[in-house]
Amino acid sequence: MVFMRAETGEHYTVVWPHGFSARLLDDRAELVYPDGSVLARERDVISNLAAGEAENGDTLACFDLAAKPVVDRAP
Repeated sequence: MVFMRAETGEHYTVVWPHGFSARLLDDRAELVYPDGSVLARERDVISNLAAGEAENGDTLACFDLAAKPVVDRAP
């Protein structure tokens, strides 16, 4: 999957925790939680994501009990 910053359109790399996956369903990409539920679909905007930065500049997504990402669904 390719991720872009909503405000700039800049591409960047996101490293997701173990168990997250991506798939195509009806020609639309989905980002999937380890339990199989969908976090976001192609063109959705994810905000309020807890993350850190790796030494190489990649974004490291973090999920714990306090993490509550918000997903604005694309039409």
